[in-house]
Amino acid sequence: MQDYDGKIITKTALEISPYVFLRPSELARSKWEFIDFEKSQWIIPVEIMKMRRDHLIPIPHQVKTLLEKLYPVTCNSEYIFPNERDISKHMHSETVNIILKRINERKYKGVMVSHGFRSMASTILNEHGFKADVIEKQLAHQEKNKIRGAYNHAEYLEERAEMVQWYADYLDDLENKHFYSL
Repeated sequence: MQDYDGKIITKTALEISPYVFLRPSELARSKWEFIDFEKSQWIIPVEIMKMRRDHLIPIPHQVKTLLEKLYPVTCNSEYIFPNERDISKHMHSETVNIILKRINERKYKGVMVSHGFRSMASTILNEHGFKADVIEKQLAHQEKNKIRGAYNHAEYLEERAEMVQWYADYLDDLENKHFYSL
């Protein structure tokens, strides 16, 4: 993905996708007002969430850095990832999927989609012993046990912050190992 030489807006959307566990539509529709750089948090408001509740996510330093680099480029739009032709609109939620189909000699076509980054994160984090409740909260999944869900309102914010930073570092380490093996 690092070899993708497209425009900075779409490249940044592609680079951020594996780190944040957001659904493609949540990423595409995100606005600058959702980002708290000071706290390293991203709040996805109820109106764009699939589960119809606000979702606060901690962001790793890699995402914060990417957003800080993008800000001067797109700050004249309310959207983090504005539409290329009309900055008053957000990029299409399928943009990252389209890029994945095109890059690296179509290597990811039929293999990976942007929503798949969520599944990949869940699998890797579960395999590395992170608590299921923490992972599920980061993915904005609702508790399936209705009684437990009615009583458990934990956000696990500190644990999620540690987990997403571990995961971002893990992904970077994989990328570095791949790069140096070429």
